[in-house]
Amino acid sequence: MKRKLSALLIVLTLLFSNAGLVNPVFADDIVEVTQDLNSKISQLPETMLASENVAKTFQQLLDIQEKYNKLSDEEKESVTNYSKVEKLLNPNDDSLNTEFVSQKTSSLKGKTIGYLGSSITVGFRSENVAFPDYIGKITGSITVKQAITGGPLAKKEGVRDEVSYITQLEDNLSKNENLDALVVQLSTNDTTLGIEMGEVSSSQNKDDYDYSTVIGAMEYIIAYAKEKWNCPVIFYINPYLSDEVIEKFAKENNANIDEIKEAYQNTYEKMINALYKVQNKWNIGVIDMWNNDAFKNIDIDLRSNYYMADIIHPTKAGYLFWYTPYIQAQLEKELENKSTDEKEHTVTLTQASHNRYDYNALEDGYTTDYSSIMSPQYYVYAGNVNKEEAETLLDQMKIADNLHEWAATIHVITPLNNDQYTQKDADSFIDLLGTGSSNVKVIGIDDGATFVNNYISQECYAVADIMTYGGTMDEGHDYNVPVPAYLSQPCQEAVNYYVKANQAEKGKDNVYLNKENELQRVVVGYNESLAEAFENAWEEVFSKNYRQHNEKTEFYMASAKQYTDPYLLINIPNFKELKINYNPHYNESLNGEGQYTWFEYIPQSTLKMENGSVPLVVSLHGNGNDARLQGETTGWPELAAKENFMVVAPEWQDVVLDSSTHEPGPNFFNCDGLEGDKLIEWIEMLEQKYPQIDASRIYVTGLSAGGSASTLYGAKYSKVFAGVGAVSAPGVDKDELTELVKTYNGGEVPYLYLCGDHDFFGMIPVDLSSKNAFEVAPGVYLPSVDSNVDMFPFIQAYQKINHLTVSEKYDMSLNEYYGIRLDNEQWIKLGVKDTLEGTLSNENGVIMKFAAIKDQAHWNYKPEAQYMWNFFKKYQRDTQTGELIRVDKNNNDKNDDKTNTSTKKPENVKTGDENNILLFGCLALITGGVIVYIKKKEMN
Repeated sequence: MKRKLSALLIVLTLLFSNAGLVNPVFADDIVEVTQDLNSKISQLPETMLASENVAKTFQQLLDIQEKYNKLSDEEKESVTNYSKVEKLLNPNDDSLNTEFVSQKTSSLKGKTIGYLGSSITVGFRSENVAFPDYIGKITGSITVKQAITGGPLAKKEGVRDEVSYITQLEDNLSKNENLDALVVQLSTNDTTLGIEMGEVSSSQNKDDYDYSTVIGAMEYIIAYAKEKWNCPVIFYINPYLSDEVIEKFAKENNANIDEIKEAYQNTYEKMINALYKVQNKWNIGVIDMWNNDAFKNIDIDLRSNYYMADIIHPTKAGYLFWYTPYIQAQLEKELENKSTDEKEHTVTLTQASHNRYDYNALEDGYTTDYSSIMSPQYYVYAGNVNKEEAETLLDQMKIADNLHEWAATIHVITPLNNDQYTQKDADSFIDLLGTGSSNVKVIGIDDGATFVNNYISQECYAVADIMTYGGTMDEGHDYNVPVPAYLSQPCQEAVNYYVKANQAEKGKDNVYLNKENELQRVVVGYNESLAEAFENAWEEVFSKNYRQHNEKTEFYMASAKQYTDPYLLINIPNFKELKINYNPHYNESLNGEGQYTWFEYIPQSTLKMENGSVPLVVSLHGNGNDARLQGETTGWPELAAKENFMVVAPEWQDVVLDSSTHEPGPNFFNCDGLEGDKLIEWIEMLEQKYPQIDASRIYVTGLSAGGSASTLYGAKYSKVFAGVGAVSAPGVDKDELTELVKTYNGGEVPYLYLCGDHDFFGMIPVDLSSKNAFEVAPGVYLPSVDSNVDMFPFIQAYQKINHLTVSEKYDMSLNEYYGIRLDNEQWIKLGVKDTLEGTLSNENGVIMKFAAIKDQAHWNYKPEAQYMWNFFKKYQRDTQTGELIRVDKNNNDKNDDKTNTSTKKPENVKTGDENNILLFGCLALITGGVIVYIKKKEMN
């Protein structure tokens, strides 16, 4: 009877609740809800300034608010400290005032910066607190804010001319005697007031400009600032207003959508285009939030309900957490670039020794968008010149701009005996190269050219290129090393020698090419000045290649005195010629948070392709490395231009283990790392930025620690990645991966692993018996003392993921490198190197592939890209179900690599690596050694 009554009560309660008479939530449930809310509120930061992730905290606040609003007034009384939520959700709370903001290190410290504008510069909806005020406090700069709400750029009689920028500039801002920069708001007021756009003038005189027009006003302000303060002028553009933002605002405020779009989208875009025309003339700075992806892709609730008071005016929170970080970073970059631009286009040498003068553009404050491997190292031999004569010679060569653009180094070397060059100078050159040479360019002028021809040519195994200007050459030299050469006003003996050394044949216009290797080239020039010769040498030879030893040891550990076989000539990717948009991104936020760095290599052809049709390759760098190396040394961008896919290389590591202190430290760019979930969030942003990306064909690969991370991410985010490629990857992440696959229930994941037999970690053979690995003490090799080397658990994990029989232990009798039985095992040529490959297949076909490359050390090797792409392109992912799709199942296990196959094993080669070098520390060695000769660049 009691059970029947209880059931009846429940039914009645549900019926009355539907009629609105009874709250269906029982008392126990209410207690649980309020306790949960109280717990979540207690975990919130006291102020938004204390939040590690503002966007995440804001979402937590919204969730709490939503649950709280569902409670009755009586139930709400059980929620303690809800006022904290209200305070945190207040975007203009006093806790966000400038006095609570901390000062940080900045290149803007002590600089006086003028800000000219209207309501956005004022802080119209944020109690007159705006980004100039925050930047002044954070950077220690002096803020001079001149802004009046409603003011237009142009000064047109009868159209708010009394508050125009021109009036403000002349009447008020001009009272300041010194400004280090002037930041000008690109106002929307001109768009709503219907002021004419105007035209860019051919004049440089401020009195010639019609400042009653938008463009005329811009030019007048720029000219006035240059005349008054001689300072850089930087305009800033408001964030983009999407249709979604406008429609939301119009609906909430009963406004006309078309009118808003016309004024704040269409006309403002015309102003932006006009500004860029002005920039082309004046070379001013532009801080463009309108076209910035991070601003475009921000969450609409975060933007509309926290960062913005309306569609135009930010709140304090919007200024502090959204506008300020970006504008500050861009302002620092603009001022540093202007400082660099103003430096003289000359080179000031320092005396490094009695016979050598040096210049280092990086140390002189110049930066580049390329890694230091691409930065030339020039060695100039020009006879017995003094410092002033050497500087004059470099001026005549007009080499300064090249040094600055590439942040390069140059050494002008005179004879050791203060008379003429001899064999001792050639020996000294090898000593100078030391360890880790990459892009060595040798220039010989007159007597120096004769020295280069007769001596350096005989020991140029590490030299990327040679340029000679004049000089002679003796007969009878050995043709032992091919070296690309540009010969200006040469003797015939020199031409004959270099042509034969490169096994080249004459083409057109005095160009000699090797048919098998286009990098082996000789170009001859006549009747040209030294400057013309260098310009032609750069265009025809120097810009095309660098040279490294990565065979018996890694280039960064290769001593030029010890490794004397010809180093490999490697092409430098020319993104312009490849028609690739190379887009560096430094310290950019992701969805309004963090400071991230990444590099995009986007073939122009892919931007014209249909949405959802372009594959994406994500390439992860080695431990502590420069992410740009993954675009420069892997061959992926070159292949992308050929095969029509996109390549991206992020700074993915959040922290890096310091190789000397073994303590966690900053990554190469000293920014936040796109690691783990952040990497996936970033990929989602890229898919929005480039709708051409095919989400079913996203692949991840990496070198060393990047290869280990790729191996982990392939399983951890199997719905995202359709294939994984690991290059020289130690088992850094094997423990996390092994734990993950215990409960793995995702789809199959294609896995390709490549490693060289001279890798200094010694991942192969997998029994850790490599004698080519790093020798930490006599007879003791790195694999035996570093637990991170062992990668066999990677094999086991992916066997389990892909429904294969899991190997309990390796058996080296089955395969000399990987210790498992492989199908389709054969020796092939990968590029110029012998490679043993094999596959593993499940019931659906090939799913794993392994390759062991002979005479390859712990570094990227460009032919690996094509090899890996041939593997990747067979697979794609159903992003909804996670199921793996084989593109061509019938041909899945056929070898389609464009290589020469051979069933004969190549002869064993002696390692040649007998160095004893101190152990740097286990984790730190995950390509940490690379950093020794890949110099950090101070990025803006």
